[in-house]
Formats: sequence, structure tokens, C-alpha cells
Amino acid sequence: MELTSHHIREQIIKMASLVELSLSLTLNKEAPLESVIKLEEQINQFQCEIDDLCFKYIALKSPNSRDLRLAISVLKINPVLERIGDKSLATKRFYGELSYNFPKLENMGHIVKELLQKSIDTFVHGNTELAEQLINDDEEINTFNRELIEEFLMAMKNNQLEHRQAINALWIAKNLERIGDLALCIAQEVFFIEAGEQNHYKKFTINSDKESFNLGKYLKSLNENQILGGVKP
Repeated sequence: MELTSHHIREQIIKMASLVELSLSLTLNKEAPLESVIKLEEQINQFQCEIDDLCFKYIALKSPNSRDLRLAISVLKINPVLERIGDKSLATKRFYGELSYNFPKLENMGHIVKELLQKSIDTFVHGNTELAEQLINDDEEINTFNRELIEEFLMAMKNNQLEHRQAINALWIAKNLERIGDLALCIAQEVFFIEAGEQNHYKKFTINSDKESFNLGKYLKSLNENQILGGVKP
């Protein structure tokens, strides 16, 4: 095993490329579920290997300050990428249950995909200016999510859309919003790597799950007949 900061950086970028591909396949209706499942397995393997690599590098190589910051940030980014892979797979499963096209949902997917690509680019190029821009402009995805929630709830209330279809679409929107927040976890680590400090803007963490609408609680309020067999997260 090569214990260098260059190798650590190389491995996390390879993992990030798999995560990008996973989200792209998730949003591609023609791509089979199995292709996303295979990528998820590869992503999980990368996570284990990168964790092991970083811990050994820190313990055995006594890295200088910048290389140490890189290793620490990679240890933070690693589970974020793995979680995005999980969310992509879950989203793909919900897409498989949809019988209708939802243009707003597709637009939201494209925005999140672009955000993930740009967030990874901030890491690859050490671009703190782009990272700051992404973090300050995160409200677009949140707005999309709120609009979709209102639209789908109103459609269900007026019997214009089957509950099962609306709930699947709501879970997709929720997962996409979460992927967007996770992508920003990557962007904000660039400040630590490049400047030795966390940025003083909004904080995004792997465990934060801000919801303007608690979908799980809403599902519990519906009986089985209302959701036509039920849809579990």
C-alpha cells in the first residue's frame, strides 16, 4: 500500500467519480437498477480502503501540516461520498416505482447533479472561491424541494395524483435535497485543506437532516388504503 498524500488524494477522487456516475445512472431512466447496485458495492469498498489508508498514513508517516489536513479532510469526505451513494441507490429504487413524469423533479435532479460535480471540482482544484459560491447559493435546491412538497400534497388532497406515486416522488425530492447538502460537505472541507480553517459560512454535516416537511411522520399519519399498499423509506 502506497502511504502518500498523493495516493490518498488519488483514491478519494476515484471514489468521487464513482459516486458521480452513480447519481448520473440514478437520474437516467434507461439505466437499470443493477448498475447502481454494482457501483454502490465498489463505493463501499473504496470507503473501507481509504479509511485504512488515511489512518495508517497519519500514524506512520508523521505528515506535514498541509498533508495532515488533507488526510483529515479525506476522512470526513469519505463517509459523505458513501452516504451520497446510498442516497442515489435509494432514489433509484423510488424512481422505479414512478409511473408518471415529473418535470420539476427532473430539473431538481439536474441541479443536484451539477452541484455534486462542482463540489468535487472544488476539492480537485482547491477552489475556495467556487466552494464559497456553492455554499452561499444552496437555497435553490431547498426551494425546489418546498415547491414539490406543496405541489404533491395538493395533488393528493385533490385526488389528482395517486398517493403511492406522490409519496415516491416526495421521497425522491427529499433524497435529492439531502444529496445536495452532502455535496456541500465536500465543498466546505476545501477551506480547511487550503487555508487551515473551517469556513465561517453555513455549516453542513453528514448527520444534519433539515426538513421543512417530515415525510416519515406524514407517512405514519396515512392508513394503508390511502397509500395503496404503502411505501416505506
